[in-house]
Order: sequence, then C-alpha cells, then structure tokens
Amino acid sequence: MGYWLSIQFSPGQQDIVNNQSYMAVYLSVHASNGYYAEHTNGTGVLTVNGVNYPFSGHYRVNGSSQVIHSVGVWVPHNPDGSKTLYASASFDTRVVGVLTASNSATLTTIPRASSPTTSKSTVTFGESFDIYTHRKSTAFTHDVYVGVNNDINSLIKIADKIQTDTSWTLSESWKDKFPDSNIKLLIRVFTFNGSTNLGRIDAPLVTVKPSSDMLPSATIEDKDETECNKKYGGYVKHQSKIKIAVKPEYRYRATKKDERLKINGESPSVDESSLTPQKDKITIEATITDSRDSTITVTKELQIIDWHAPVLTGVKVERCKANGESDAAGNYVNIKYSADIANVNDKNTKIIEYELTRQGSYDGVQETEVLSTFKTSGSKVLPCHGDYSWEIKVSLRDDFETTEYTMPIGTAFTLVDYNQSGRGMAIGKVAEQPDLFEIDIPTRFNKEFSGKGVAYDLKPAELQVIKLLTNTESGDVRLGKVLQTLGLRVPIKIEKLGQFEVVKYSDGTCEASCQIKQITPVNMTQVNPYLFRWIGDLILPNELFKSVNNVQVTGHYNAGIFTCGAVAKTDRIQIIHLMQNRGVSANQVPEELPFVRIYGRYK
Repeated sequence: MGYWLSIQFSPGQQDIVNNQSYMAVYLSVHASNGYYAEHTNGTGVLTVNGVNYPFSGHYRVNGSSQVIHSVGVWVPHNPDGSKTLYASASFDTRVVGVLTASNSATLTTIPRASSPTTSKSTVTFGESFDIYTHRKSTAFTHDVYVGVNNDINSLIKIADKIQTDTSWTLSESWKDKFPDSNIKLLIRVFTFNGSTNLGRIDAPLVTVKPSSDMLPSATIEDKDETECNKKYGGYVKHQSKIKIAVKPEYRYRATKKDERLKINGESPSVDESSLTPQKDKITIEATITDSRDSTITVTKELQIIDWHAPVLTGVKVERCKANGESDAAGNYVNIKYSADIANVNDKNTKIIEYELTRQGSYDGVQETEVLSTFKTSGSKVLPCHGDYSWEIKVSLRDDFETTEYTMPIGTAFTLVDYNQSGRGMAIGKVAEQPDLFEIDIPTRFNKEFSGKGVAYDLKPAELQVIKLLTNTESGDVRLGKVLQTLGLRVPIKIEKLGQFEVVKYSDGTCEASCQIKQITPVNMTQVNPYLFRWIGDLILPNELFKSVNNVQVTGHYNAGIFTCGAVAKTDRIQIIHLMQNRGVSANQVPEELPFVRIYGRYK
C-alpha cells in the first residue's frame, strides 16, 4: 500500500451555554510493512472547520505510523445544536511526494431551546389543555406565553420558570380575540439554562372552536306592501306583494362572510326581495356564514290564502214578463248566470252588477247586487223595453278584479212593425230606425223578385240569398243600388275577406261576421286550480275598420271551455275564454267556436 495520511478526532467537553464543543484533531503519516521514509523538514497544512493550521518538522516511519501534527479547537454548533465537523490535510514528505487526507465527524447535538407541543389541536372556551415543553436538559427551565397569532401584543405569561409541563384553560373572556377563522391560539415557550435565554420556540397553532353563543343568528322579516293581511288575515295569492328581508346578527367581533337567500328553493338576485305569491305556501331559507366559518340556516314558511279571478259562466239573456216567465214580446229581460268568487277567509267582496244600455243611446238601467254566497247560480229580471235593442253587460266583482260579460238582446218580437217616422218597417221585431226595412226572422225567397228592394242589416244567411238573387260573387248588390238612390242606408258592397263575410253600407258603416273556424290561445293564465283563462286573437281583414263601435259574440260551451267576452280593436278581436282544468289540455280550444259580428266604420 506504501504511504498514506489519516485524520482522527477526539471529542472533549461541550459548552452548552455557548453552543460549542472542544475537539482534538490528529494528523498521522503511515507506511506499510517494508516501507521506510524519514525527513527532517516535512511541511504541510491541517484544515479544521475551515481554518488552516500549517506545520513542519521531522518525521520517521518504518512500516508503522507517526502523529505528525495535532490541534485542539472549539467548534461552534448550528443554531439547533447540531454540527458536522470537516477536516483535511496536505503533507509534503520531501521523500515520497505529497500525501493528502480528509475526514468528518458528526458531533453530539447540544441541547437548545425546547420544542413545545399541546395535548389538543382544537379547544373550546372554558376547556383546559396541557402544554409539553420537551426540554433537552434537566437544567433547563421555561417561561410560557399564550396569545393569538396575528397580535404579538396579546401575549400573556401563564407559567414562569417551569421545568417540564403545564396546563391552561382558555377563558371565555378571550372570545373577542377570535373574530376570524384564520386566527389561532399561539403557545410560545422561552427556554433558559440558569439565567441564560436559549431561545424561543412556538408550539403548533391551536384551533379555537366557537362556542354556541358565538354563532351568528338571523331573522326573516316579511311585510305585505299591499296590506292585504290587515283585512284578510294573511297573504293573498296573486294579490299580495310580500317584501322579504333577512336580518343577520354577528357576534364577538365576527363579520359577514356569506349570506344566501332562497325562496321556494330558488335564489333571488338580492338579499331583499319582493314577490307576489303564486302558490299555497312560500318557504324562505336564509343561510348565514360569518368570518369564523360558522354557518347557520333559518327557515320560515308563509301560508297563502287562495284567490282566483271572479268566474262568470252560463250567462244567458231572454225577453220575459215581469215575473221572469219567458216571453219573446216581453218588456223585461231575464239574465241567468253562474258565479264563482274566491272567499279569501270569507272576507272578500261578492258583487254582481247589471248594466243595460239602449243601442244608439246613453239610456239604460244599472243595478248592483251583493251575492249571498261566493259560489252560486241565479237570475235577474230587469226592465228592457221591447221597442229597442239593448246591450247587456254583467259584471262580477270582488275586491281585486272584475269579470265582465257583454251580449246584445234585440227588440221584442212582433210580426210586423212600422217605425214611428212612417218611413221604416220591420218583420219579427220592432222597427227601430227610419228609412230601413228590418227582418229578424229566418227568411226564404221562393220566387225571383224585382223592384226597388229593401235595405236592412244583413245576416250571413240573408247575405247568401242576396248573392243568389243578384247572381254575383263580386259583392255588388243591385237592389242596394236602387235603394241607395232613395237615400236609404243600404249595402253597397258584399265580399268575402278571409273567414269573414263583409258588408259595406252607403253611410260609411260596415259589418264583418263569421263562424270562427280557428283560434290560437294566447296569454294563458291559471286563475285557480280548476280554471284557466286565455285570450284568443281573431285577426280582422287588413285595414277594413277605421273604428269599431260594437262586437257581438255568441258564446259556446264545450268540453269545459266557454266564451265569456270580447274586446274589439281595429285590427283584431280578443275573445276571452275560460277553461275548466278537468282533463282538458292547456292548448285545447272548443270544438264549436263562437259566432262573431263586428260593427264599425270603414270610412
């Protein structure tokens, strides 16, 4: 093997206070058996912990070893008390060349500041827990402090110069110190060797669990902006406007982290919401989360009083005697109806109104009646002079809405009547207008006729007769032209526009009539669990009417669907239907649709 160097370590005492150890380091030169080297002036360097220690001197090896240099040094340890010592050497033998060596040693760790732990990682207020110091030397003592991790000024000493462990109870007076989930309990331990402070080490942070009185709370407030509850003792479906507000309360310096509101399982866009109830009850749920991540949920259920729009059905009118006995020539009208009004805790208004207006006049009759029950059928006999045609309007009214039904009733029946002017005549009715021949009974012409003709408001069947007599589909009525020369109100043009039969008269008036063949439901609304209301648009011929004076709808009832009124506009007629929710599909229309006649002006 020849020649080589070696480094040996010999540990001495440790200086715990100054965190250092004494170490003797020896450098030796070696020769294998049979090898010999000697020189009086060998030179070299021994490096220990980064410090160079040069040397020179005589050496002699003969198959043996010789310590050629040694040093004794104090080696500082790392802050945690650990240390690994490194040494190296280089030696010029002057005989066999330069030899090198290196070595290391792990020194005994010097005890430093204690590393504390706690018996619990989570505590609640009023709960005691232990603090373990885990001291490294029996000579060590400790000062123990507690506080919160975000406020160094909160530290208070709870133990002084203890040797091992201690216990502490988290006081309820500390509740204000933990307003946030990021704030933890801090345990800080200072370690002493005698009076020498060896440093401080913090135990792992302890989570503080809020007590029940620290949880947030919330109340749900509801207010009826329509004040329906004052009269009816609660919220009313489709009518009340309920304002909902959530009032949270955060305790012990906690703040808002999240607030969520659900109404019937859906979240409104804001914390306060106004709504009109559409169901029998409203469920409100408020979830509150504070800065401690504590979450509570409160619920409130509002019971809703049922309501639906007044339902007026089965309206029929007929002339009668004063006692209600049917009489086509009578001077009275018998108005029959069925009424259904939501009771709303038996506090709703239930009024039916009758209004009779003589056509072409403001004269009329008005009567109001309070119904005895909310759901009933009845009749009303009112004066209705047989010399005139009348428009009859029946209105069913509660506290919220009015449902109206309007229909005409003609004059009393008389076989032949002459207008008091002496220039008008009627068959089957009273002659109401001068210069007009009116027919109000089915008419059939068995023979061709000629002459100056007659002028009257044409019905569809009558219009067909005129077309046959004049042998035209263009609409020119020759009889009417003759009558027009006499200055009478006569039809001057008859035409088919879409599904409408249209008659234009010489005085600028016109009428359009049809048996409705098709109508599309729009604006479908459910007025109660048993009844739908929808409006069907009936489009009028383009630019036919400049104004609309009146519309007559002959209602029909079929498969739970019935017509209850109409609203006239110049471009369309909106026909109102009610539909029973008894196995009837929402888009179903009656098999037998109403007959409509519109009166107006085309110029």
